[in-house]
Amino acid sequence: MINDYLQCLCRVLQVDLPTLKTDDVLLTPTMIAYLDPGTNVLHVKRNVSDQRDTFFAVAHELRHAWQAKYAPDLYLTDYHPVTSSGDRVAYNLQPAEIDANAFASVIMTKLFRARPLFDGMPDEVITAIEKRSATLLDEIRL
Repeated sequence: MINDYLQCLCRVLQVDLPTLKTDDVLLTPTMIAYLDPGTNVLHVKRNVSDQRDTFFAVAHELRHAWQAKYAPDLYLTDYHPVTSSGDRVAYNLQPAEIDANAFASVIMTKLFRARPLFDGMPDEVITAIEKRSATLLDEIRL
C-alpha cells in the first residue's frame, strides 16, 4: 500500500519516485520519515502505531522534494534543519515547513478524510498551516 501511495504522490508532485527504506531509528526520536535529497532515499520509521502518521510524514517529505525542484527559494532560503535541542516553534514556522505540513494536511483530508490536529503545536503554527492549506486545497488534483 505504501508503494502505491508513493507513486500517487510522486505523480501529483511530479517528482522522482524515491527508494523506500524502513528504519528503526531516524534523526530525532519523533521523526517518522526523512527524505535524503542527495540519494533520493525515503527513510520511514518501522512500527509506527498509527499508519496515518506515516502517510502524513511521507507526504510532508515528498513536498520537500517538490520544493527543492520547483520552489528552491522556499526550500533553501534561510532554512534551518530540525535538531532535537532546537526551537520547535521557529523550526515549524519556516515557510518550507508550513508548506510541507499544509500539503500533507490536504493529502490526508482528500485521501483519508482525516484532518490532522497538530497536537502540541502552538496556535500560530496551526494558523499558518491552515492558511497555506486553504490555498493548496484547490491546487492539488488527485
